[in-house]
Amino acid sequence: MPRSPSRPPHPGRTPAERRALDAIGCGDTLPAMHPKVRRNLLDAGLIEQTGTTARRDALGPYEVPQYEMPISFTCSGARPSL
Repeated sequence: MPRSPSRPPHPGRTPAERRALDAIGCGDTLPAMHPKVRRNLLDAGLIEQTGTTARRDALGPYEVPQYEMPISFTCSGARPSL
C-alpha cells in the first residue's frame, strides 16, 4: 500500500519495531518485544529506559525495565514554556 504524501514514514523499520514503538508511544511502558527489536530502538534513540518495575513469580522477585519515547524539541525548534 503506497504511503500518503502528507504522512511521514514511520520511524520503526520492521513490523515488530513499529508494533513496539506504537505500544510505547501509547503509554505501554512494558511492551513485549524481542531483545533485537529493543536494541535496535535503543540504538536509534527512539526509546530510552526510564526505570524498572518489580515483579514476583514462583522463583522470587525480579526487575523488568520500563521504556518511554524521549521528547525531542528539534522538530519545531521551540521549547515549551514551563
